[in-house]
Amino acid sequence: MRSWKLWIGIIISVIFLYIALQGLDLEQFWLTLRGANYWWIIPGVAVYMAGVVVRTWRWHYMLRHIKQIPVRHLFPTVVIGYMGNNVYPARAGEVLRSYVLWRKEGILMSSSLATVILERLFDGLVMLLFVAVTLPFAPLPPVYRQVVLVFSALFLGTLLVFFLLASRPERLSRLYAWGVDTMVPERFRTRVHGLFDNAIIGLQSLRSPRDSALIFFSTTLIWLAETTKYWFVMHAFPFEVDFLC
Repeated sequence: MRSWKLWIGIIISVIFLYIALQGLDLEQFWLTLRGANYWWIIPGVAVYMAGVVVRTWRWHYMLRHIKQIPVRHLFPTVVIGYMGNNVYPARAGEVLRSYVLWRKEGILMSSSLATVILERLFDGLVMLLFVAVTLPFAPLPPVYRQVVLVFSALFLGTLLVFFLLASRPERLSRLYAWGVDTMVPERFRTRVHGLFDNAIIGLQSLRSPRDSALIFFSTTLIWLAETTKYWFVMHAFPFEVDFLC
């Protein structure tokens, strides 16, 4: 059975690898790889792994209201999730790591997925902040400035909704309960009610300004590490861009 699944996976991989290589100048690609200075990859990998450790600590910090999980135990789950993001579409690795966490630690997926969504919101805000900081050094066309403003408002608005959910769960729970009782068939209501309650548990880190500040600070470190990683890897190839750009 396992051999059959393995061969199916290999066949699918070969098909999509063939599609991905269409239009690629393989001769030039090979020459570029031969001429690369791979010593620059070593610090790039080191910085990347440091960033994954910080990501793990951030998730550990956000989950501690539900269950205290040591960073060393959580690290493999985070790595599995980010592997899934590289393999599956639509960042399905986020669901994968929540599933693995449920299997290993018993934390309900609705609670852990709430923390994952919160991570993505902080990621978006920090990346938009980076864009805003670099605008004086790399001016963007007006249309891109408008895109930055629109997405900044979107991320901030969504984060404010999450803050509201975390700070006023009782009031919003009554509104949510009314909506569920009105629109959801009776046989599904108990399960759907539980989803909201479990998701609120995953947002408890937003109730403390200190916790929110630490999450924002760790997110900034994560994306600085990502930027530094790409900067190191860039030097392995004949490609030069200013760090701020």
